[in-house]
Amino acid sequence: MKKKLNGPNGLTVELDRNELYHSDPGRGTPAMVYRNKGRRNECGGTFECVISEGEFSSVSGDGNPALDKSELAWLDAQQAEVERFLA
Repeated sequence: MKKKLNGPNGLTVELDRNELYHSDPGRGTPAMVYRNKGRRNECGGTFECVISEGEFSSVSGDGNPALDKSELAWLDAQQAEVERFLA
C-alpha cells in the first residue's frame, strides 16, 4: 500500500508499506520526502533524516538544500499521519 502527501513548494511525502521490514528496520525506506520530484532540481531524503536535520541528504545538484520554515512546519504536521500509516 502506498500514499502520497502533497505539501508546499513542491514538497511531497511518499509512504510505502512494502518498504517496511519489521525484522530489519534499517533495511527499507517506507517514508521519503522529496522536493520537485522528477525535475532537474529534485532533492530528497528519508522522512526522519529530513525532519531531524532540516535539510535534504541527497540532491541532483549542489549541496544539501535546507527546508524553509513553512516546509518544516508542514512536515512536523505530517508526523502523526506518517506514524499511523506505517504502524
